[in-house]
Amino acid sequence: MTRIEKMQTDGLEPDLPPLHAGQHLIDYLMQAGPLAHGGMGPAPLSHGEIQAWQLNTGIELNAWEANTLRTLSRDYVAQLQVSSAADEPAPYVAMTLQDERRAAVSQRVGSIFGGLARRQAARTQPERAQ
Repeated sequence: MTRIEKMQTDGLEPDLPPLHAGQHLIDYLMQAGPLAHGGMGPAPLSHGEIQAWQLNTGIELNAWEANTLRTLSRDYVAQLQVSSAADEPAPYVAMTLQDERRAAVSQRVGSIFGGLARRQAARTQPERAQ
C-alpha cells in the first residue's frame, strides 16, 4: 500500500501541490500503471508498453503526450526508490524543507565567518595613537 493510499484509508487527504494542466496525463499514467516490472525491480514504462496500453484502451496519444507519459513513469520510478524509506518526506515537502535547511545553515555559516572576519579585522587594524 502506498503512503497516499494509507492516508486515504485513514481518512486523510494529502496536501498535494496544485496541478494547473495535464491532469489527463496523470490519469493516463495511473491507468497504464505508473511502472513496469523488470528483472531488477520497478522500471519505467517502455514506449512499447505505452503503445500496447493505447491499443487496449482506444486512447490515441500524440508524440509529446507519449513522451511525457514515459518521462512521468521514469520520474515515478526514481522517486519510488528515494521514497522507500518510511521517514522520507513527500517530494514537494522535501524541497521546501531542504530550502529551509539550506537557508538556516547558510545563515549560521555566515554568522560564524562574519564573526571570525570581524575579530580578524580588529586584530589586524593598527592601534590608534592615544
